[in-house]
Amino acid sequence: MTRNAVNPTLALPRSKLQGWEPRVPLREGLSRTIEFFKTIVK
Repeated sequence: MTRNAVNPTLALPRSKLQGWEPRVPLREGLSRTIEFFKTIVK
């Protein structure tokens, strides 16, 4: 199966940046991002 923007994987960042791993889980990161934008867009 080919992955794209609609169905992404972490294979590309891991291959380009050796040893790269996300620092926070996806749900936590999305939650932080949403809260950040809520403070900006009022």
